[in-house]
Amino acid sequence: MVRGLLLSSHTFQRALIQVFILGTLIYVAQFNYLLFHTLAELYGIVIACGIFIIAWTARQRYQNDYLLFVGVAYLFVAIFDTLHAFGFQGMMIFPDLPGHDLGPQLWIATRLIEACSLLAAPFFIRHRLHSGTMFFLYGSLSAFLLWCIFTRRSFPACFTLEAGLTPFKVTTEYLIIGLLIGAILVLRRYRHTLDRQTYRLLHTSLGFTILSEFCFALYLDQYDASNLAGHCAKIISHTLIYYAIIRTAIQKPFDLLFYDLKSRQEALLSAQEAARVGSWTLTPDNGRMLWTDEIYRLLELPNETPTSWTIFASALPQENRGELIQKMATLRRKGDAFSLEFSLTSHNGEQRHILLKAGKKEETKAGQQTIAGILKDITEMVAAERLREDDSRITHHDLRAPLGPIVSIPQMILDEGENLTDEQRDLIKVIHHSGLKVLAMLHNSLTLYKIEQGSYTIKADDFDLLLLLREVLHDQKELARQYGVTCELRLNGTPTEKGERLPCRGERLLLYTLFANLIGNAIEASPFGESVHIDALLCDGSPTISIRNRGDIPKEIRRRFFDKYVTAGKSRGTGLGTYSAMLVAKAHNGMIGIITGSGNTVLTITLPSADEIQQVSGF
Repeated sequence: MVRGLLLSSHTFQRALIQVFILGTLIYVAQFNYLLFHTLAELYGIVIACGIFIIAWTARQRYQNDYLLFVGVAYLFVAIFDTLHAFGFQGMMIFPDLPGHDLGPQLWIATRLIEACSLLAAPFFIRHRLHSGTMFFLYGSLSAFLLWCIFTRRSFPACFTLEAGLTPFKVTTEYLIIGLLIGAILVLRRYRHTLDRQTYRLLHTSLGFTILSEFCFALYLDQYDASNLAGHCAKIISHTLIYYAIIRTAIQKPFDLLFYDLKSRQEALLSAQEAARVGSWTLTPDNGRMLWTDEIYRLLELPNETPTSWTIFASALPQENRGELIQKMATLRRKGDAFSLEFSLTSHNGEQRHILLKAGKKEETKAGQQTIAGILKDITEMVAAERLREDDSRITHHDLRAPLGPIVSIPQMILDEGENLTDEQRDLIKVIHHSGLKVLAMLHNSLTLYKIEQGSYTIKADDFDLLLLLREVLHDQKELARQYGVTCELRLNGTPTEKGERLPCRGERLLLYTLFANLIGNAIEASPFGESVHIDALLCDGSPTISIRNRGDIPKEIRRRFFDKYVTAGKSRGTGLGTYSAMLVAKAHNGMIGIITGSGNTVLTITLPSADEIQQVSGF
């Protein structure tokens, strides 16, 4: 309420100043109309030049080019208003031209430029303006009009001593009024892009400009009351433009220059509320902390609670506070971003799961570190993940039953079939081994989930890695044939021979999945007729496998190649193959990397030596 009274007080003060200026000018007009006219025009010229100066100086900071367009247009309006003031009847600055007609001619030219500019200005709220082109167009138009008025003297007559206003002058005034009404309608269409007060002032200013034009369409003599009223209306119009543009741009820059930014901030806060995500920043050196309103709701803090690190940390469960403090210290020391999940029991007894993420921002100019992060309600996500896990377990359980006969019956046939040919035995063995692999893969999918959660312990055995790679290539034969690709396995740079071995220690089925995914991807990514090379090396007892194929990985996914759900160029790709390969490699304490470019892609997998591999839980 106090703010409203202050605003009313300021408005009243401005109104008093305006009444004083108008009263003074009207008083001057009673004694010297020529001086009144000169002062009134000078008032408008100063306003027009001020609009241009502000618009041009701040042109790099505006979100649209509306004000820049108006500013450049009013520079030329100021030029014509100056000539109009000099050419008014009685000034005698242009003695070879009739003053009774020169002033109205310059007036009409000025008002046409102004009205057309105000009508076109809202177009540049959504479109960019090339200032050089605008200067050229306005300069060319101004030069043409001045040439017609001063040199050619072909501009239509606007006032005669015998008849007063000419039909051209009156018709053009009404045309200008029509253009100004169009400017109001167009401005109303774009009112949501302007500050409310700015819009109202511009709207009212255009209304007084229309009133001014009505007065100038009716006067009989350039010194009569209608002419005086028209100039008074013009003064009010220019004053409103002053408050709408110059005052707003200088005294309220954030309301005008950053109106879009404020709107986007409000939209972001609304989106955070809808997504149940709150953001926060912390300056550890001084303990200053800021957070958005959603933090209050997530942590169930009263809205009047001051923002501080102590209150923030104390809102977390006691068993998570120590971990949070430790990770924050590591973040400050090493810059390692982190995430932390915890559970809260709400006032109504419901358990909610919250995810906290934090990362270090750049240091401020004062050399202080700033930590930024978010809080997100992941209760629904956790419930969905548990549902997915339960559904996966049920599916695996249900699939095992029909797979049992597929695995056991071929084995029974092999054991009891005495009259089988060698070819028949080989085909039955393929069915038997395929069934075993499907069962293993079902088990493997749950294993990968446990690895992802960090709850799986590798069951390591000794085996021949070359033999495993040969199995993978044998199983990928049909895929390679479909893509027209050949595969070559080499050991220490030469093709492998029968009997060669590459000792390895790890969980064989998981490593089979790793190489099957990566070699399959290499085959699918290779151009028709090319080869995929699998090179095996033994460096200091550590097996290293390189998979090389022709073709580059798309630039947009190179940094995220091993991330979950990242894929490109495959209509049926899920983005899980490389992700699961990365999980398996890390679960074995191994490393996986990629080099791509110059038409080739090389994936390198390094596994620990048989003596180095440890029983690890996840990674």
